[in-house]
Amino acid sequence: MAGKPPFDATTEIHDLIHTIPCGVAVTGTDGVLVFANKTLLTWAGRDALDPADPVRISDLLTRPGRMYYETHVAPMLMLQGFVREISCHLALPDGQRMAVVLNATVRRDADGAPERVDYTLFDARERSVYETQLRTARREAEELAAVVQTSANAIFRVDANDIVRSWNPGAERLTGIRTAEAVGRPVVDVMPVRDQIGWLDASRTVLAGNREHTFECQLPGGLDVLVSATEIGDRFTGPAGSDLSIVISNVTARKQAERRLELMVQEMKHRIKNSLGVISAVARQTIPAEHVTAFAARLNAMAKAQDLVTGAYWTEIDLSEVLAIAANEAGGAPAFVHEGPHVVLDASLATSFSLVFHELVTNAIKYGALSVPQGRITVRYRLEGDNSTLVLNWVESGGPEVRKPESSGFGSRMLGMVIAEQVGATVDMDFDPSGLRCHIVYPLGDRAA
Repeated sequence: MAGKPPFDATTEIHDLIHTIPCGVAVTGTDGVLVFANKTLLTWAGRDALDPADPVRISDLLTRPGRMYYETHVAPMLMLQGFVREISCHLALPDGQRMAVVLNATVRRDADGAPERVDYTLFDARERSVYETQLRTARREAEELAAVVQTSANAIFRVDANDIVRSWNPGAERLTGIRTAEAVGRPVVDVMPVRDQIGWLDASRTVLAGNREHTFECQLPGGLDVLVSATEIGDRFTGPAGSDLSIVISNVTARKQAERRLELMVQEMKHRIKNSLGVISAVARQTIPAEHVTAFAARLNAMAKAQDLVTGAYWTEIDLSEVLAIAANEAGGAPAFVHEGPHVVLDASLATSFSLVFHELVTNAIKYGALSVPQGRITVRYRLEGDNSTLVLNWVESGGPEVRKPESSGFGSRMLGMVIAEQVGATVDMDFDPSGLRCHIVYPLGDRAA
């Protein structure tokens, strides 16, 4: 093209060498630099080479790099005439280091004697980061593999076609099937679950909207197990959901203990009912007839409370469950309604509150709101003081006009005894003409969950 200057190879090559994105250097056979392109000089924080201050190629490296150069790279150059892909680090002016890959070739004269060494140093910082990540991932994979291999649980992988792809030693011990026999077979053949024929399809359905599907079942031979299925996926198998990770734990010992505990609970419930029945029979023969019915009713309230606490294995009972017993005695809604937050009581406290509510319901049926069809009982409760205090309000309405009794009956005295001595609560009985109000304040402390 007219007007364009002719190509100057010398100038172009000179510019190319100095601007190429890699370091280029030449040393004598003594390792002293006689040439370094601008890229390498910039990395090293130098403007130019100073003949009065000779620099060896190894001086550009970190201390470990210099040691490796002198003990390995230099001897290899002299023996074989070249080195390839040597990973090392340049020492940067700011004290940091820069990962590079070094290549070198020995140039010889016409007689074959070494006269110089040509070097290229490629920026390997991104490669170094990748290699570090790769080593970390490999270490984590090895650690995870060790966990899986030594786990007491059966752990295996199932692909999208329900074929077993991996099988750990725990699975071998649980099923008696060796890895070579399990891998490549349908999972339903190597892990048949009793009464759960479509368990794998069910797991995939559940996992469509959840992270994990867990259920208990039995394997052939009566082995109780806990099965946990989780979706997995990676760069090799595709998105999550294509493969499943299955973990099966042997819970036979726990299930046996639970069955023994259930048997003991039922036996204790039976004995408690028998004991209460004996007490009721003795009472009928001992106490005055006018008190027998009320006494038997109180025993029945205790029996219902015992059913409640034994059903919960003497652990946690919600206050609403205790009030439900009282509501049932009162005839249910709309005669008796209750509302409040989740308040969990221990077994002893639940039994005591059950007796308290029984006395209040009995009083309402005999004299209060529930003595007429339109009468109502409303119970509302709340937690105060950082949820450490229970405040309960029992309100009767729609019944006959209320008058304060001239003396306290046995029920009232027992109510006060239970609240004060067993429960430790304070109670305020307000005999409002429109209906009885009972205000109970109880410091829960450690007796509520």
